[in-house]
Amino acid sequence: MEEGREEGLKQAISDILEIKFGVGALGLVHRVEPITSLDVLKEIRAGLKQAQSLEEAEALILAHARERF
Repeated sequence: MEEGREEGLKQAISDILEIKFGVGALGLVHRVEPITSLDVLKEIRAGLKQAQSLEEAEALILAHARERF
């Protein structure tokens, strides 16, 4: 069940990136793939909703990538 939630959050992150910043933003998805912590994925999803630029989204993801497990 947890794996399904993880995949759902990753898909939501991918969708937010594409909707807000275009197809070019999907290059950031590879940074999210190794993350397994549901809490970290939830933080990224919430942060992306507030991000105003692709640079801000990238900084958010990179900052959380260190907490990926």
